[in-house]
Amino acid sequence: MLREHDLRALAGFQAQGYLLTSLYFQAPRTSNRAHRDEWIWLKGLFREARRQWDTRGLSPQTVESLEQDTRWMVQLLSAPSANGGRDQALFACSARGFFQAVPLPPAGPRTVVFVGDTFRLRPLLALDRLDSNHLTMTQE
Repeated sequence: MLREHDLRALAGFQAQGYLLTSLYFQAPRTSNRAHRDEWIWLKGLFREARRQWDTRGLSPQTVESLEQDTRWMVQLLSAPSANGGRDQALFACSARGFFQAVPLPPAGPRTVVFVGDTFRLRPLLALDRLDSNHLTMTQE
């Protein structure tokens, strides 16, 4: 469970010249979508994010960090989960050796990838349920 001080630490994380990757992943609930199709779709999201990186004139080190973030996130989500929950908020900056996974409730934010100077936390703040197994924050 992510506590308020953990959320503040994410908000205050300094990229020191690198970019940060935030992924909110909600596994599809329909049985008609093959597992393989799910990963093709997820990789497509990262491909689109990559197109945005390419227009920014990033250093090779920053690009490598973002590519490593992508590999880590896809690997983590494709591994079998002990608790069966694959709905996750993932935060990474490979260049700084930072990776954090936060379980999400089934009705959490839609699947989306953000790349920027800060972690994208607004979807976490939108959660308004209190559950001991999940991060829950209520906007005041």
